[in-house]
Amino acid sequence: MKQIPQEFRKNGFDYKISQRRYNVVLLSQSKNKRLLGYEVHTIKKRKSHQIDQNVIPSGEYLASNEMFGQSTWSFQNEYYALLKYKELVIKAKSLGVSNV
Repeated sequence: MKQIPQEFRKNGFDYKISQRRYNVVLLSQSKNKRLLGYEVHTIKKRKSHQIDQNVIPSGEYLASNEMFGQSTWSFQNEYYALLKYKELVIKAKSLGVSNV
């Protein structure tokens, strides 16, 4: 299964995984090497499937921009991002989500 890369670019921003546990990831967000903030995501998974003649492999993905406040959160302060990250890690552990 393809995992979310350690570093990637999306919507004109650079992202880097700061912490990851269970299905929760804390990302730092920057632009032009300037730290702008943090995002906390609940990682989603998809099974491989086929669309027309194209096979889409199984893998992880981050929720769309429309999911902010539901499975994705944005913070300007690392302290508050870590609080949300830890909250979601505890929840994932209590639900029996497998650790990555």
